[in-house]
Amino acid sequence: MSAAIARIRRLERKCRPTEARGCEDLRRIELALERIKLRLETIAIIGLNVHPLLTETKSMLLEVRKLIGEVGDPYIAALLAELGNEVEKLLVETKMWEV
Repeated sequence: MSAAIARIRRLERKCRPTEARGCEDLRRIELALERIKLRLETIAIIGLNVHPLLTETKSMLLEVRKLIGEVGDPYIAALLAELGNEVEKLLVETKMWEV
């Protein structure tokens, strides 16, 4: 996650004033990734009743992936896909714990 955030920040620094929309998307992506990172850290610390947090995190990841599609950075897209897969695995595992 930190690697994806660092990559977004590097892309932001390269933004030109003529690319205002793309730069704005990068900023939204960075903020969303920061929120996801904090949420995942919270889940790791709390460890209890994480299913609702994971569900919300998954929807946040899907939102960010749509924005990444507009920016078109394959490295970040791959990181987010991998993270999404891990969240999905955790969702399945926590669902089994509830039974």
